[in-house]
Amino acid sequence: MAVSNLKRYFCSLLKRHIKENNVRQLDIAELLGISGSAVSQMLSGMITPKLHQLDMIMEHLKLDRNTAAELRDCLARIRSGDQELRSPLNDFIKSSRTRCGLTLEKLSQMSGIPEENLQMLENKVNVQPTPHEAVRLAAIFNCNVSELWQVVPEPPKPASCNAQTANGHIFRDQGTPFQPCGKVTIKLPIVKLEDMLNFNPMYDHLIDFAWRHMIGVENGEKVGLVIVTAPGTEFGWSELYDVRIEIAEVKQWLPGMTVLCNINGELFLARALDNPWQVMIQGMDEPCECNTCWMVNALGFISDLFSVTATARVEHKIPITVFGRKRTKPGNNNDDEL
Repeated sequence: MAVSNLKRYFCSLLKRHIKENNVRQLDIAELLGISGSAVSQMLSGMITPKLHQLDMIMEHLKLDRNTAAELRDCLARIRSGDQELRSPLNDFIKSSRTRCGLTLEKLSQMSGIPEENLQMLENKVNVQPTPHEAVRLAAIFNCNVSELWQVVPEPPKPASCNAQTANGHIFRDQGTPFQPCGKVTIKLPIVKLEDMLNFNPMYDHLIDFAWRHMIGVENGEKVGLVIVTAPGTEFGWSELYDVRIEIAEVKQWLPGMTVLCNINGELFLARALDNPWQVMIQGMDEPCECNTCWMVNALGFISDLFSVTATARVEHKIPITVFGRKRTKPGNNNDDEL
């Protein structure tokens, strides 16, 4: 008799806990009042234990509540006729797709994710979505991307790591999951400046919001940063430049730090003043209160001006410490730091 994937997983999990607790199969046989061969068949999936037998084994092994709940759930599904092992992610994607009235083909067309990838995400227990896939699915299912990551399964550790990875998530190679190994590359989401006007701090987090509204990703080294892009004219600079601003959530109000702030539905670069949420907008003399703000980590200018000598667009990136002081007169020593 063939053993289903779900039953195989249940047996391997039960055998592992028996071995870790140094309990012999003969001890289990005596506990349940059955033969040693019956225990062997039970642990190989040839016969299915009854729920009260499983409870006796788990009590003897002194398993914790979470482990016991997982074993009970597996056994209940086996006895109800389930054959395949499924992860919470499989069920989340399938139920979300069904709720939206979408076929796999239609979901593939809307998301740009190949249909075979969607089939694996919906049916293979150890397959994880890439960040790009997660963002697109969350947008279609009208959910927060963090809801999806909460049900992503932890993959088993392979004997060797020979797959390309990014952002700590799995790339698929013919349906085979791999555990990331070595140094992984963190991706920073890129968002348009105009989309930041839709951010509401009352119910959202910057990173979750950025992944849902991103127009692309860029390699980075710091977790928690988001790249905001805009034409230079948005901040009163030349149309010959595009601006790239690295921002992060404000964890502590630090006077003098540079912030990107929302003031009455408009976004400005400003300097934080002594009082929380009070800022001095770039180029202005009067302080004002901001509704929402983010700390600026770096400011970059991208231009084609140097295309004569460069093979690609050139970016000048300026690390931010404190916002520059306003120059009062030509020749004044208080030069702007920007």
